[in-house]
Amino acid sequence: MGHGVATAGGGPSAAVEGGHAGAPVGDPGAAADGGGAPDSDPVVAEDDQAGAAAVGIQGTTTAVSSDAARDMAPGSGHGADVGSPASLGMDVASGVLPASSAWLEGLDPNSSYLLKIRLFGNQKTARKEIKCFCFDKAIDSELTNYKDFVESIVEEYPPHYLEVAHVQYYDDVLKIFPEVKSDQELVSMFEKHSKTKVVQMFIAYYDGHNWMYPVCFGVFDSETNENWIWFMQLLRHAIGSPKGLAICTDAGQVVMTGVKEVFPEAEHRECMFHLVSNFKKKFHGKVFDDHLWAAAYSWNPYLFDKHWIAMEATKPAATAYLRKWHNRLWSRSQFLTICKVDYVTNNLAECFNKWIKHHKSLNLDDFMDKARQLIMIKWNERRKVAKKLDGLILPHIIKKLNAMTRELNLEVVECSEEVAEVTALGGSGFRFVVNLQERTCSCRQWQVCGLPCKHALAFITSLSDAHIKNYVDLYYSIDKFRAAYAQLIPAMPDKTQWPKSDHGFFMHPPLLKATAGRTKTERYKGCAGKKSKKGKHLCPICKDYGHHWHNCKKGNPDDIAAMLAVGC
Repeated sequence: MGHGVATAGGGPSAAVEGGHAGAPVGDPGAAADGGGAPDSDPVVAEDDQAGAAAVGIQGTTTAVSSDAARDMAPGSGHGADVGSPASLGMDVASGVLPASSAWLEGLDPNSSYLLKIRLFGNQKTARKEIKCFCFDKAIDSELTNYKDFVESIVEEYPPHYLEVAHVQYYDDVLKIFPEVKSDQELVSMFEKHSKTKVVQMFIAYYDGHNWMYPVCFGVFDSETNENWIWFMQLLRHAIGSPKGLAICTDAGQVVMTGVKEVFPEAEHRECMFHLVSNFKKKFHGKVFDDHLWAAAYSWNPYLFDKHWIAMEATKPAATAYLRKWHNRLWSRSQFLTICKVDYVTNNLAECFNKWIKHHKSLNLDDFMDKARQLIMIKWNERRKVAKKLDGLILPHIIKKLNAMTRELNLEVVECSEEVAEVTALGGSGFRFVVNLQERTCSCRQWQVCGLPCKHALAFITSLSDAHIKNYVDLYYSIDKFRAAYAQLIPAMPDKTQWPKSDHGFFMHPPLLKATAGRTKTERYKGCAGKKSKKGKHLCPICKDYGHHWHNCKKGNPDDIAAMLAVGC
């Protein structure tokens, strides 16, 4: 069964995104197998460019990979796979982690605990070979509260901009990863480990302002031209065809046909994740690793052409393939400037798909009601947040721009009070022209996303009477954010109290096509997805999959002999 999802980046206008690029969220319990957040408290990755819209369209079931890897202290950490007691370094039989008493020096042995912490961060900023950063921390439970504990971790291992720390620990009795959010939950964690005095703890950093704006969702039996046209027609009925509408889809021909048929005037973008997945099936090489994604993230046509020429010079067939089969917009340099959305992937739709993943087994009416209730709860939470905000621009946007001004290495040469040339120092030497009155920069970043680029920030901060907030597009204003969540999603009674309808006919469920084997609940992973391990058996000697310990060729022979001696 397919389903369509429309989501937006926090506001009433503009872009549509879709497909199945993973929307990563840190989950220590699923880091080893690419799962999402723990069942006890699923976390949804979202995006909140208030006012700046991005609507997402999802066509198939998705398994979202985990966002769990960053070397927080280069040279100090080491890689480790997480997700089971064995992979945590625990004695599987006893569930106890061996520890010496050295860590107790100067602490009360009755109230002190050793925290074996694994720190995860944003995978986009991580070195690929590093899975997580591990360290120990000894604390006295009677002298520690939740706020001070989190602050001590953040001060010692600072997160990236806008990342928020989420604390979890491993409960070896229930085999789950409960999240710690308060002093009471911290005390409960200590009580569960009062015998061993050792706690396996996980701290995940991820974006705290990554918010999704749901617009509409639908369900159909299969992905066909007829079904996608039906969904697009209902979407058009709901939102119309506003000026600057951008729709981003995957490379599926049926969804592209639906967009072309119903929204011919819209800016049609293609998800870069799906483009690269299809591209890698035919072409490989370092030149594509270096230039393909860089071309997608290029704001300026000149920079895009540099990457494109490098690929074409190496493999003309590759660029010819892109021209023929991927002729939708996939580079920021090609995006129009009306819609202030700069996404090159459709991860927004994946956020919704991850959110409802565990409810897809419900009957259709129960599922639709559950999805409506989830959106209603989230809507109300955002409305409460909006009431507490004051000022012109969203606080996290101003904080982000202020942080950017501390990293500038640019020379500003004024032409007038409103126009200047800005040149990069000690690097490429590129020179860009900034016009404050027209809110433009020749790099095009300001026009595309609505936020001042680093060149504009350099000029703005060089003026004594200029304020950054006055040069941010109103898509990011608090008023737009409030307007986005002003309308209520109606509350509804349970389905036994719904009014009875009589249309003169009975709607039977669709006839499903019989398939061999069990019904699949996870999506088919593309070539860019994680490869499955050979076999399912874990060798206790080398911790690898696909063979038994007595056939192990990688392990220590002494360990194999010891296993034989005890008659395993």
